[in-house]
Amino acid sequence: MIYTSNYDTAMQYPELAGRLVSIANRTHPAFTGPREIRLSPPMCLVECYKRGIIDKLKFEKDFRKDVLDHMDARELASELDNKILLCYEPRGEFCHRQIVAKWFKEHGVMCEEWSEGCEDDQCENL
Repeated sequence: MIYTSNYDTAMQYPELAGRLVSIANRTHPAFTGPREIRLSPPMCLVECYKRGIIDKLKFEKDFRKDVLDHMDARELASELDNKILLCYEPRGEFCHRQIVAKWFKEHGVMCEEWSEGCEDDQCENL
């Protein structure tokens, strides 16, 4: 099982420190953990979305084509088992971690949004 969350939520729990992995282009200033840059979207894609040049659908299509389609989801999942993948956006807001979670699930890998008290079979989907 792989989990996703945002910096502000997950960093409130010091006991999670060894499980947190940043998948953002730029990490939170207080985050000192590892990064998995293979799951980071290209900055030009992020900027185009933020400026309204592309919409969510185009962002997802290009992120998949440019990044995710070049990786083996199951192999990567074995490296990230029980980790919590972090980016900035609050739960419920569009972000690339939702796309990453969906991509893992499409390849048979369990990936859910982490929440306090979450057990493997009780986590909520993004």
